[in-house]
Amino acid sequence: MLQREGHLSEDVITNSYQELVQHVASRPEWKSALFDELPTCIAVLSDLSAMWRLPTRSMQLARSDFISVLQNIWAPSFPQLDGQQQQIQFTTAGQQCTALCLVALFNVWEGYDAAKLSLEQFLQLVRCTVSTALLTWDWILSPLEGDFEPAFTSRLCSALAQATANARHSTEVGVPGGRDAGASQVEIHPARRRAELLETLAHKLEIEFNRPDRGRDTLLRDRVILRDELEAEIKAWEESLGHGEEED
Repeated sequence: MLQREGHLSEDVITNSYQELVQHVASRPEWKSALFDELPTCIAVLSDLSAMWRLPTRSMQLARSDFISVLQNIWAPSFPQLDGQQQQIQFTTAGQQCTALCLVALFNVWEGYDAAKLSLEQFLQLVRCTVSTALLTWDWILSPLEGDFEPAFTSRLCSALAQATANARHSTEVGVPGGRDAGASQVEIHPARRRAELLETLAHKLEIEFNRPDRGRDTLLRDRVILRDELEAEIKAWEESLGHGEEED
């Protein structure tokens, strides 16, 4: 009984957060407060464990809410992409949700500012990027298939490359700890380390997304392997920083 009550408490919190995010997303003056919280919003809005125990929302409504919030804050022009006149037609709502996540991640990484995100926020965004880009199965999201996948994955890789350049630039000019502020090598080291991780992520994802057709089963297997590999690299990167080496 206590275990059920514990689950119920978590579910109530999750549903309350979902309702709060939906409310904030509808208020133009509050949208900026959520912009750097994309990983948390994706995780909470796609958490259907609460739905199974508190069946107040259908799968269709959950996906509708998911699309509404992400589109409102991170991708207002979706499903029309920049430079394209026609909207992309998706075969399933799950694929639409996944594509929307990739567009949102693209927009966040494209404007990445190494001085703005804490180490914790940076790692959350990196892990969210890996899990979304290499998705194989989820309740809300579905793996992208077909010819339209490159329209989203290529943009994400491009944004990660831009974020790498931004991170490198932040070690030299214009931000606290940059060379123009007389920073020591120790002070600029964390931002440079971020750039190295982003470069690795961008490179490996680009290779994966440009591989020739392997068939669905092989593709999903390869992406599970790559996802596990990248998650291990992220963990090793985080541990290599040591305590107190990056204070944001």
